[in-house]
Amino acid sequence: MYNEGCELVVRNCKFSGNYASVGGGMANYSGSKPVLEGCIFEDNIGTNGGGMYNDRSAPELSRCVFSENQGEGAGMCNWGVGASPMVTNCVFSGNGGGYGPGVYNYGGGEDFNNVAVLTNCTFSNNHAGVYEAALYNLFAAPTVTNCILWGDEDEGGGLTEGPAVVNYIKADASFRCCDIEESGGSGNWNNSFGRDGGCNIDASPIFVDAAHPAGTFDGKWGTGDDGLRLDDGSPCIDAADGDTAPQRDIRGVARYDEPGVGGGVGQPDYVEIGAYEYHPVEVHFSGWIIDDVYRETPGLSKAFVDDTSSDIIVGLGAYADTEDAISQAVYHTLDSIAIRDGVKLTIWSGKDFQGDILLEQTGPAVIYNVRWNDPHEYYHVWNAMTEDWEPAMLQYEFPQEVRKWSETDMYVDPLGVKNYWWGKGSFKIE
Repeated sequence: MYNEGCELVVRNCKFSGNYASVGGGMANYSGSKPVLEGCIFEDNIGTNGGGMYNDRSAPELSRCVFSENQGEGAGMCNWGVGASPMVTNCVFSGNGGGYGPGVYNYGGGEDFNNVAVLTNCTFSNNHAGVYEAALYNLFAAPTVTNCILWGDEDEGGGLTEGPAVVNYIKADASFRCCDIEESGGSGNWNNSFGRDGGCNIDASPIFVDAAHPAGTFDGKWGTGDDGLRLDDGSPCIDAADGDTAPQRDIRGVARYDEPGVGGGVGQPDYVEIGAYEYHPVEVHFSGWIIDDVYRETPGLSKAFVDDTSSDIIVGLGAYADTEDAISQAVYHTLDSIAIRDGVKLTIWSGKDFQGDILLEQTGPAVIYNVRWNDPHEYYHVWNAMTEDWEPAMLQYEFPQEVRKWSETDMYVDPLGVKNYWWGKGSFKIE
């Protein structure tokens, strides 16, 4: 795609399998300021800028992916004075070529007039034969905040500057609250990487599956199985600067304060480093009523607390037999379901993903069995559905506006026409 001097808006598009001398996927010239959201640049080739080439242009990108592109600045090449994109919640993975296989910033011989701004981005497994750097900076001064730069191998064996960042001739890169391989972190900062802006770390981000960055369940970027999500125990959890971070991550998942984890700065102080907010891909099925107040009344359960005899929490996957997968909840007459933010749950009436779709819902959401939709007879259920509780309780993740009644009875068909007992079907979590 060639763009000269335009301010177009591009959303949810894929640029794949293209070749050009510069900007295999997209080339921006002459002060162009396009806005791109949710786009994928994959398997493109360009001598400079396999995925995107910005010549004196300053696009704004959010929730974009640059993967398996080839060329110098294989993911993105920013060339000349004023080539200063704003890149937020983006992933650079598996790109390869010459200098800077992730992002190559070159200011055209001018001092520091090439100023890319990268916020909450993840760089992983970008590789090249010359410099293995995720970032290569020449006459450039990028500002990098809340980013992961990890796992960009030295295939040629000749790397001396470090696998994450190369600064060459009047480069003035600045890093804050980033996880950068071999940087030493703020406590033992390697000055060849640029300027230390504080709260940087140098520790494995503990990706869920770095070998499969787009995941293995659906193979699509920006979904619940992405391999560059943070796994349990990652040092990047709640460790970023909340003052500069976007409110949601690359998947649209809201910021989540992981209990018992701290170390972040700003407001909020519980944002993750990288493009992905840590949030378990889970659904809670309960044979009781999911409520804000845990078990103060018989028959009540709290979301994602599974120590009752009728609750079960299930993760990512395809479950061909609901009765077998969540028997603990089904046998107690399934009455409510809680779905984490960004997680999609689909339930079929038949096994093996056959029959009617009883529910297709992306979280955050709590689904209550419509059988109890009577405020006079079933006040305790109605109360869970409508009561405005304190934010510190279930309201934080599941406010009233995301709670709803099911369209059919979760465990019986009152007319006897169809067996709509949800436990007799199948479901997918993605």
